Amino acid sequence: MATAVAVTPPLRVPGNAVLAVLRALGRALPLVVSPRLIVALLRWLAAAFAVWLVVGVLVYAPATAALAHILGAAGGGQVAIKALVVVLLVIAALLTALVAIAVFTMPLIVRLVAQRHFPALEMRHGGTWHGGLRNALGAVVVFLPMWLACLFLLPLPPLYVAATWCASAWFNQRLFRYDALAEHADREELARLPGAMRGRMFALGLVLAPLALVPFVNLLVPLLAGIAFACLCLAALAQARTARSA
Repeated sequence: MATAVAVTPPLRVPGNAVLAVLRALGRALPLVVSPRLIVALLRWLAAAFAVWLVVGVLVYAPATAALAHILGAAGGGQVAIKALVVVLLVIAALLTALVAIAVFTMPLIVRLVAQRHFPALEMRHGGTWHGGLRNALGAVVVFLPMWLACLFLLPLPPLYVAATWCASAWFNQRLFRYDALAEHADREELARLPGAMRGRMFALGLVLAPLALVPFVNLLVPLLAGIAFACLCLAALAQARTARSA
């Protein structure tokens, strides 16, 4: 006698991806001025820059001397190396702040987004804080070699801009998607939904990436990114559940 095999319905996200991204941004912009979120953002930014300022004071001179020795730089070359060390320290501080925001501030962001836009969405708690930390560290580990590889394209400015833009877009979606879904998705949804909405997440990352280059605006980009990805992911989760039940 044949045994019936349960078939899991496919997880799909209906709707237009472009409209989904625009809707997520429209929902996110009013929440950017939330005092609670701004305070949380500034706290993590200040902490990250304070830590890396101390690290920079300790490692700046030896790191500069080591790079100058390795590259045999002198004169103008040493000036470029000093600038490179400063840039690397600033990037390290920004990445640290982004990881902290993704892991520790996203639960607050997701709660505010859910209360305002998705109050009926069931919370199934498929994610964990340590899962979010692993996801964030994994995103950084993959992104750093990508960013360093992009530096080889500096002699070709159009290719360099395109490559760094795509790398930043990938990093944005990879960093925030786990924590955006962790409280509301179950384990299966958390594993499968990012693949089903890969295109719209990358598109949102492409929209947000250039904002990091705008002075002063870039200070709020981590917060805007967290809110926008929470809006996009929770909307996709609600649509996927509706489509599956239908």
